[in-house]
Amino acid sequence: MGQTQGLTATDNFEFLAEYQYHNDLQFLTDLSGLSHVNLPRDFVKQGDELQYTFEENNAYDKEAVSVSFNGKPVGYVKKYIVAFFIRLRMTRSLYA
Repeated sequence: MGQTQGLTATDNFEFLAEYQYHNDLQFLTDLSGLSHVNLPRDFVKQGDELQYTFEENNAYDKEAVSVSFNGKPVGYVKKYIVAFFIRLRMTRSLYA
């Protein structure tokens, strides 16, 4: 699982480490909602920085976290990862 990051057809679970926030935190995960955006295959390249936004006014999910690249929507953070972003927002507000 560690080598494939839970992304192969035979991987039934994705185990996530407990992430602690620091300025250069990086991790790999899938995005949801990709079928609703029509992006060229090479729109986002390795090393590009993505932006995220909390969508409290989202009619379908009050905890939705959208992901964009240079203002263009790319997808959404999956529900089981959203808890990390909520903790990240709380951590940042403590130090702001």
